[in-house]
Amino acid sequence: MAKQLVKLKDLAQQLGLSVSTVSKALNDSHEISHGTKVKVLALSKKLKYRPNTLAKNLKQNRTNTIGVIIPDLLNYYFVKALNGIQESAEKQGYSIITCITNESLENEVRYSEMLTNGSVDGLIVALSIETQKNKHFNHFKQLIKNEFPLVLFDRVSDEINCSQIISNDENGGAQAAEHLYQAGCRCPLVVVVNSDLEVIKRREEGFTSAWHQLSGGHVVMRLEVDDLDESENEIDNFLKNHAQIDGAFAVDERLGIKTLKCAIDVGRTVPSNFKIIATSDGELSKEYSPSLSVIDLRENKIGSSAAEEVVRQIKSKFLKPKTTIIAPKLLVRSSS
Repeated sequence: MAKQLVKLKDLAQQLGLSVSTVSKALNDSHEISHGTKVKVLALSKKLKYRPNTLAKNLKQNRTNTIGVIIPDLLNYYFVKALNGIQESAEKQGYSIITCITNESLENEVRYSEMLTNGSVDGLIVALSIETQKNKHFNHFKQLIKNEFPLVLFDRVSDEINCSQIISNDENGGAQAAEHLYQAGCRCPLVVVVNSDLEVIKRREEGFTSAWHQLSGGHVVMRLEVDDLDESENEIDNFLKNHAQIDGAFAVDERLGIKTLKCAIDVGRTVPSNFKIIATSDGELSKEYSPSLSVIDLRENKIGSSAAEEVVRQIKSKFLKPKTTIIAPKLLVRSSS
């Protein structure tokens, strides 16, 4: 049988004080004498009294909790961003509740409704693929109408009028193009997955636009795979049928690893006659051999910035939404 928790009234009864006096003593009120405070604190420590945080928060109409909705935990981008959110939230006195949509619009709607029904003070979200494909944003528009603090990160939409934290994906793609060109690559391949996502479009556009300028108008070859997990045969065949390809830019880290593996499988020598770079700096890119050059999107910074912004919204109602753009950086490794 579970042990009964010590309550304020238990302390009050043992000390012969009112519940109000004990509560004020525990909160270091100037109305209570030093001697009474010492007695109350000593007994509370002895009996291992723990304040009822939930009741206190409900009384103050706050939970000191932030809801976080992300699409996927297999994607290391969101793992790093979540770490950034949690670290920043805790520094600001908030806990987080995390829900994973698995790229489902239905899950996203259900979790947003559950969390914003009194469980959290604000919400941080990266949109699911289904949400962006279907352009279904009513659940978030209603939150904005109700003046509920909402921050989007990475997967965002201009149709949702709230604060957004994003990476400069166009610049990341441009940095990748410049690096491959300077490394001697002249016929690159862009390997794409989930092209409906705005972040993927921006990465590809940044690369192709920069390559067009660098190469004097040369066209970039393109391969879009339907299923990341089943993509190796597609990449293998494309590289076999296009021997002139001497490098690649992959819009996703896992896709970059698969492209690197396929290039080696079909006889390319990395990096002497085939150079490759991908977007996002996860553990795979560091541990694979040869290690994969990447555009580091600074996911931890994006996450911490999202937490800072949602707390700003929570503490100061009626703030105008703002967009924060985090600059990516090039990390050169063995693959290029």
